[in-house]
Amino acid sequence: MSSPTATNGGKTCRFPLSGAAATAPRLQIVSGRTSRQHAPGKPAVNLSSLFIQLVELQQRFGAQILTLEQGIQQQRRELVTTLGRLPEMTKKINWLIAGFYEQGRKEATLRERVGRQEAAMLEVSKSVRSLCETQARWKDIRDQLADVLAQARSIQTVAPLDPASSSVDANRPTPLS
Repeated sequence: MSSPTATNGGKTCRFPLSGAAATAPRLQIVSGRTSRQHAPGKPAVNLSSLFIQLVELQQRFGAQILTLEQGIQQQRRELVTTLGRLPEMTKKINWLIAGFYEQGRKEATLRERVGRQEAAMLEVSKSVRSLCETQARWKDIRDQLADVLAQARSIQTVAPLDPASSSVDANRPTPLS
């Protein structure tokens, strides 16, 4: 069994192993330059391609940041424009609220007036109905009187009374006199 060795600046050092350490897998310590050149399975990295990728990422990141800042500036401009119109919009909103309030008051007044007019129309309607009923009763009474008068005249024309030939008192009134 050989003892482990380490290389440092071209010098090789040996370490004696004993017991279980002698049967364990052995590690070889080599300089950094040697391990990069001889390490199988590790991809070789070109430092210039790494920096190119880093620069590309920085450019993409910078473009995204620039786009983001431009969007924020655009939103700020729109916000300033909107805030500039805010007093005018407040006036319009207050005017609309006052208009709706005034319109509501006018509608309430109009509803009240219409209600009073409807009540007055109901009274007039009742009065007209009452007048029509009274007029119909008067018409019936007038028609009855006309019938009575017609019957009385027919009675008088059928049997005229001659004052000289009858024994009826001349001072007594006749039915239609």
